[in-house]
Amino acid sequence: MFPGVTKHQIEKARKHASLGHSGLPLEPGKYFRNKLTSQQINHFLDFIQFSGLIQDVASGTRQVKLSTNKTVAMPNVIRTVHKAEVIRLYEGTCDSEGYTKECGRPSTRTLWNIIGNCPASQRKSLAGFDNVAAEGSDPFDLIISTLHFLVTKSPAIKETVDQIVSRLTAGRRYLKGEYKANCASEIGSEVPDHCRFYALSDPKEPLYQHKCNHLHTKRCNECENLKESLKKALAIIEKDENITTKEKNDFIYDVEQAKKNIEVWKAHILTIVHQEGQKTDLLRDLDNETAFIIIDFAMKFLSRRCRESMAKWF
Repeated sequence: MFPGVTKHQIEKARKHASLGHSGLPLEPGKYFRNKLTSQQINHFLDFIQFSGLIQDVASGTRQVKLSTNKTVAMPNVIRTVHKAEVIRLYEGTCDSEGYTKECGRPSTRTLWNIIGNCPASQRKSLAGFDNVAAEGSDPFDLIISTLHFLVTKSPAIKETVDQIVSRLTAGRRYLKGEYKANCASEIGSEVPDHCRFYALSDPKEPLYQHKCNHLHTKRCNECENLKESLKKALAIIEKDENITTKEKNDFIYDVEQAKKNIEVWKAHILTIVHQEGQKTDLLRDLDNETAFIIIDFAMKFLSRRCRESMAKWF
C-alpha cells in the first residue's frame, strides 16, 4: 500500500491511534525564496530611467523611505506610458538581447512588484508639459478622418482605407512607447531610424558628426510601415475622382502638413531620449566639487485653469 511500510507497521499505528495516543508531530518544512541580485534589479531600473519612459517635472519633490528607514528626497517624475507597457517593452528588449528567464531575468510578477514600488505618477495628457508630444496624435486623427470622408464618396476603397487606418493606429502606438525604447541604446543601432548618434549628426559639419562603429543597413518594420502608410494615404487622395479639385487640393495640403508634423514628433522623441541619456551620464559623473544646472528659458504664461496651484502651473 505504502512503499517501504509493512502491514504490521500499519496495524500497530492504528492500534496506537485507537488508544488515544497522538503521533509524532511533523517537522515544519523549510521553504527558501530566491532573492534578486542587485544586477538583476538595476538592469530593469536602468531600462526605465534611460529609455525615455519617464520625464522630470520642474516642480516638487517626494520622500522615498528605504529599507534602512533612511528617507531620501527625489524630484517628481512622471511615467509617460502605462506600467503594463513598460514591462512589455522591457521583456521584448530582453528577448532581443537574449536575456531570458533561464539566464536570470526576473519574472513578470516580480517586475510588477518592482515597478509598483517605483514612485512615479502617470499622466494621460501631456498638454502644458510637453506640447509636441501632446499634439503628436492630432496629425494621425486628421489623416484618419480624411480617409473616412473619402470612403463616403468612394465606398470601393473601404477595404484599402481600413488597412491604412489600422497601420496608422499601430504606428501611433509604436511612437508613443516602443520607439523610445528602441532609441535608448547607448551604442547606437544598425537601424538608421533608431540610431540617435547617426540621426543627430550634421551631414555637412564634421565637428558635429559621430562616427558609428556599425553600418546602418537594417530596417525597422514598424517605422517602414508608418512611412508606407503615409505614402498610400496621400496616393489615395491624389487618385480619387469623386471629390472636387478644391477638396483634393485641401486634403493633399492637410495630409502633407500632417506627415511633416508626424516626422517632427518622431524627431522630438529621439532628441528627448538623447538628452535624457546625456543628463543621466552627467549626473552619474558628478562629484563633491561639481554641480549640474538646468536652465529652461521656455515659460508658460497662459494658465490652463482658474486659480491653478504652483504645481499645476508647472
